[in-house]
Amino acid sequence: LLTVGERHLAQGNIAAARAFFRRAADAGLAVGATLLATTYDPVELQRLKVLGVVADPKEARKWYGRARELDETSIGLLRLRSLSVSCRLPFGSRAKPMRPHASCLRNPSHG
Repeated sequence: LLTVGERHLAQGNIAAARAFFRRAADAGLAVGATLLATTYDPVELQRLKVLGVVADPKEARKWYGRARELDETSIGLLRLRSLSVSCRLPFGSRAKPMRPHASCLRNPSHG
């Protein structure tokens, strides 16, 4: 689910990426919720140079929060890497991590 979602995200197909990330989040994967949040995050959408997709900070915060909940109740994939990095980068990306956005820093337990 995550790999297919990331492929759609890389191709700029945000709607399809969201569908796969949502399924992963609904399956209990914290990284799925995190990646879903990034598709609503205005900073991420700007960084990805996505056109025609409206950012929704409220929805982004909701999914970042869900990722935290999932990570706190399971071992999950986020135990293997920093949440602040996964908030900023698609899974498997070789790009350098960006500084976490202010929305990530509002809650100290987030990153």
